[in-house]
Amino acid sequence: MEVLKHHKISLPPTSTSIKILQLTDMHTWWPQDGSPIEWTCGAGNTVSINTDSSPYSTHGEPELISHIIARVKPDLVVLTGDIIDARAYPPTSDPSCWKPCFSAVIAPLVAAGIPWTYCPGNHDHEDSCPYPRESLLDIFSGEFPLCISEGATSFNHTLTIGPGDAPTKGDSLRLWIFDTGGNNPDPAIMFDTVSDDAIASFKHLSSGESALDPAEVACSLAFHHIPMAEMAYLPPLVGKEGLFGAAVHSGKAPWWAAPLTPLIMLLGLHRVVGASKRPCGLFKALAAAPGMAAAFCGHDHFNDFVVRREGLFMCYGRITSHSPPSNWEGNG
Repeated sequence: MEVLKHHKISLPPTSTSIKILQLTDMHTWWPQDGSPIEWTCGAGNTVSINTDSSPYSTHGEPELISHIIARVKPDLVVLTGDIIDARAYPPTSDPSCWKPCFSAVIAPLVAAGIPWTYCPGNHDHEDSCPYPRESLLDIFSGEFPLCISEGATSFNHTLTIGPGDAPTKGDSLRLWIFDTGGNNPDPAIMFDTVSDDAIASFKHLSSGESALDPAEVACSLAFHHIPMAEMAYLPPLVGKEGLFGAAVHSGKAPWWAAPLTPLIMLLGLHRVVGASKRPCGLFKALAAAPGMAAAFCGHDHFNDFVVRREGLFMCYGRITSHSPPSNWEGNG
């Protein structure tokens, strides 16, 4: 877990808080010229893009982001993975093919002068794509303006933000950015998760026994892409659980799920999340960390809710996409 320097955030003169906007799961990759496209998604459906009758467009995400930031007026934006979709890039593409797409996504933030940071998802890179996963670290190289994680050499990192030149308990936050990895080749595991080394480093740094003092900030927040398994089977404090219903509708759920749906929902077993099946100690580490208030994830396009366990708020970001679905939800 890499420790970065404090980042000073410019706040409005009358502001008494730091407002953070989470954007997630855009899955963009389209050429940005706006020309009409007919595209067949992974589920076999052919969809139209950039036509008057289609909800899908190559310019939809930047327009939506512009609309949201004008309404919300955030002080910081956190992009929580699957911002681009590497499945669409043939192996013969230029290794830098993802960069124009990522630039288009952050363009509204740069134009508005809003700082941002990023954690990777499981589709920002694919084994079949023409660039290595490590090349996404270029996001922190200074090539993309206003990134508060500039200089980071690891996706797992932490930094403080606040209106002053140094963190203070009254008005600063500590952000913990985690890398939940990619898709796991073992279907029984499905997805990777935060590495044991990163969790061990987090435990040490957040314990108060390191040079980092939990008391120097008002609270801490964690951001990652793939949800924690501990989010499942809890009644939401707010929001909607839609992943089970989408799986049934798309035919990806077991054959018996549809006729038994009323019973499944009565028992609360529809409250599923797309977590890795590999045991991970992230939740226990976050819940035990002094000052840790909440964790924010993406990944599950149909889940949009907040739950709480052992004092930790766990929150889904709402999918921010006008790109057509490229996998199983093509029928959902």
